[in-house]
Amino acid sequence: MRAFVALDLDPHVQDALDAAVAAASGWSPAFRAVARANRHLTLAFLGDIAAAAPVIAALRAVRHPPFELRLQGLGRFPPKRDARVLWAGVGGDVALLESLARAVSASAQGAGAARDRMPFRPHITLARARRHGGAAADPSLAVALEPASWSVRHFTLYQSTLARSGPRYDRLATFPLDEPPRGHA
Repeated sequence: MRAFVALDLDPHVQDALDAAVAAASGWSPAFRAVARANRHLTLAFLGDIAAAAPVIAALRAVRHPPFELRLQGLGRFPPKRDARVLWAGVGGDVALLESLARAVSASAQGAGAARDRMPFRPHITLARARRHGGAAADPSLAVALEPASWSVRHFTLYQSTLARSGPRYDRLATFPLDEPPRGHA
């Protein structure tokens, strides 16, 4: 089964992304927007795994503090040629985000998952170039991205099923982040 580990997005963050996609010009018909239900911030793409149970057990052992993120700008992959992916960036506690991504990847690899070949570049995919008709060479990214922040308190293991109509993501397990110890009064 194809699997990945991601951060879920709060509804108000999704609303801000919906507004950016609606305000964008030049994205269609060359690009297909990612469905709201499929938007997430990928921590690690695991590829094909033989079984979920060992990965779930390994991810349960990840210890990491919660942190805060915020939407920050729009971009494209690749940055200089015909774009294939349009994305929203993130700011905030990015060092903690990167540390969580490393911990998740190491734990999943320890359970037999493949190492993600792509370097970690935190982003939320908003649209992908359509396979037919070519990509727009210069999609407009001059869209105001509404400020939206969220608290990261968990991460999720998903199974990805590819279909002609687009991918379907099924939640396999959610893992809470550790709350910092509270002082005694």
